[in-house]
Amino acid sequence: MTPGKRRAKTSKPKSVVLSRQEATKIFYEIDADGNGEISQIEYIKALRKNSALALRLSLPSQIRQEEESCFL
Repeated sequence: MTPGKRRAKTSKPKSVVLSRQEATKIFYEIDADGNGEISQIEYIKALRKNSALALRLSLPSQIRQEEESCFL
């Protein structure tokens, strides 16, 4: 670590328990193009657009551009 810079605090991710039905609903909500896969862009856009979804998944709704790669 370089002098004068503080290391960002990282916390252990929270466990999220979803029913199969709820997980399926969320999956289809995030899969914007309907191809059966969730891309990084779809994932980030969904969290930015729907703060309730981000809260339910214990994830941030505000993601800065440089942070995007940490959510793969």
